[in-house]
Amino acid sequence: MKPKKISTTDPESRYMKGKGVNPSYNMQAAVDVDSRMVVGGYATKNAVDSGELSTVLEDIEETTEGKNPKVLSADKGYEDLKGLQELKEREILGYIAQKEEKSNSCYPLSSFVYDETKDQYLCPQDKPLTLSWTDKEGKKRYVGTACTDCHMRGECLTSKNPSPTSQRSISVSPFLPLRNEMKERMDSEQGLQAAKIRSSTVEPVFGTLKYAKKLRRFCFRGLNMINSQWKFELAALNLEKIVKFRISKQLRTA
Repeated sequence: MKPKKISTTDPESRYMKGKGVNPSYNMQAAVDVDSRMVVGGYATKNAVDSGELSTVLEDIEETTEGKNPKVLSADKGYEDLKGLQELKEREILGYIAQKEEKSNSCYPLSSFVYDETKDQYLCPQDKPLTLSWTDKEGKKRYVGTACTDCHMRGECLTSKNPSPTSQRSISVSPFLPLRNEMKERMDSEQGLQAAKIRSSTVEPVFGTLKYAKKLRRFCFRGLNMINSQWKFELAALNLEKIVKFRISKQLRTA
C-alpha cells in the first residue's frame, strides 16, 4: 500500500490533483442566479467534490435560514448518486453534468436494456443477463447465461484473460434511474442553458478571488481557520456587490 503523504506544517491539508506538491484545501461556493450573491460556501479537506452535494445543500439552508433552492446546477465533479437521491427528496430540480462512462468492454452498461417484467437485462446481442445477487445497499449484479458461444465474447468480456466458462456481468446501482434521468435532462435544451448560466455565476467567484483579489494563499493553517477566512472572503465579495449595486441604482435615479 502506497504511504499517504501528510504535510508536517498543516496535517489537516491534503495533496490534491492539479495542485502540484502544495498541500491544499477544497473550497466550495454556491451562488444565487438572480442576485449573483454567494449563498453558501465552506472549506473542506476532501480532495474531490463528489460527496459534497449534501453538505452544500445543508450550508445553503443554514445561510438562507432554512430556504432550499428550487433549481440547482453543478459541474460533473458533484456527480454523486446519493446526492441525486437527496435532490429528489428535497424536491430540487438538479442540473448536474454526468461523467463519461468508462468500460473495458465494447458494451458499457448503457448498452444493456432492462426488462422490468423479468428483472433481467438484454445485451446488444439479445442475450439475457439474470440477477445473481443483491447487496445490503441495493446494488444488483446481473450475469450472462449464453456468452460462451457469442461471436462478440472477446470484445465484450471485461477480463483480459477470461476462462472458457466466463460470462459477462454488470453491476447496477439502485440510483441508476436517477442518473439516467439526470443525463437526459442535461442533454436537453434546458440542461445546456443551465451549464451556460453556471459558468457565469459560480466560476466568476473563484476567478475574482484568485486573480482580481490575489487570493492564492491563505493566511492561516488548519481547517477551521481556513474555513473562517474563506467565509470572510465570500462575505466581503457579497458586500462589494451590494455597494456596487446601490451606487449604480443611485446613478440611474439621479
